[in-house]
Amino acid sequence: APLRLHTLYRGDTGDLARRREALPPAPRGRAYLNLSSTHDGIGLTWLAGLLPEASLRSLIDEATSRGALVSSRRPTAKGDELPWEINATWFSACGGASPAEQVARLLATQSVVLALRGVPALYLSLLVAGANDHARVRETGDNRAINRGRFDVAAWERAVADERSVEARTLAGMTRLLRARRSCAAFHPEGAQRILNAGDSVLAIERTPPGHAPGGPASVVCVASFSGRPVLARLHSGAGARRDLITRETGAWGDELELAPFQMRWLAGSR
Repeated sequence: APLRLHTLYRGDTGDLARRREALPPAPRGRAYLNLSSTHDGIGLTWLAGLLPEASLRSLIDEATSRGALVSSRRPTAKGDELPWEINATWFSACGGASPAEQVARLLATQSVVLALRGVPALYLSLLVAGANDHARVRETGDNRAINRGRFDVAAWERAVADERSVEARTLAGMTRLLRARRSCAAFHPEGAQRILNAGDSVLAIERTPPGHAPGGPASVVCVASFSGRPVLARLHSGAGARRDLITRETGAWGDELELAPFQMRWLAGSR
């Protein structure tokens, strides 16, 4: 989770791609649990040995500029306190230049969670576009309460009825991603996974169902842009008729794929 947030803030997928390449498959019959948001915080101890101190500091600064809090702990009785976790809702942590961009940034990060080999886990606050609840922090004195806000169901239903609202856009986007994942055997938890070198600000994950050859017609290439500008993703897979599982569009996408800011495509079909 913190590495995905670091990727979102920097607009560079290199650290995340290298981490995913280095992670071995789970033992047969088991699976990784992939998540971004939990009822606690965004743990920073996972980054030990992965990011230099300056990058960790930048991650914390970017999150706090969006209203996050930071909890610390003392690893030893004589040691100094060190950052332990970022306390924020995932929706607030993804804050962008506009509400529409904020939703797009959230969906890009979650498309990665849903595309990776393993089993995805989604926290309710993420699905309802829950914002940081500083009032509950003041009431409870617990930084983690910022991500445990209570919401009025009737008010949320009214917001979702307006397709322009962040609540409606978040729910619709997540629904499309979940339906796309459910529709394709390539996302089996034990299916093969390859990280493709698609560009500095693009994460491309190829998923293949168990028993099929990677790179074959049963494979799906999941692409997500982490850039606030249009980019070209390099797929190195040749032209062919494909279907985007997210939008259900069809097209002859080839070696270069144009992506709008924070756009995602899950491409299935002949390759």
